[in-house]
Amino acid sequence: MQKLKDRETALTISAGKRRRVALTAVSDEGAKILRDDFERQEEFRNAENLKVDFVDDAIIVDGKNEFCGEQ
Repeated sequence: MQKLKDRETALTISAGKRRRVALTAVSDEGAKILRDDFERQEEFRNAENLKVDFVDDAIIVDGKNEFCGEQ
């Protein structure tokens, strides 16, 4: 039984690591896309961090989520 619990713990840790790697990749790629967006939005020119908040259906750029044209 302990072996099963250990495996579950290992899988949970592994899944968390994969999730963090994926979210970091999304953030990096999203920030790059925004920086290359023809400077339509002042805040995007030097975007460094992008977070996708699935719960609140929001995209947060460098800690801010108030942008023109937001739907």
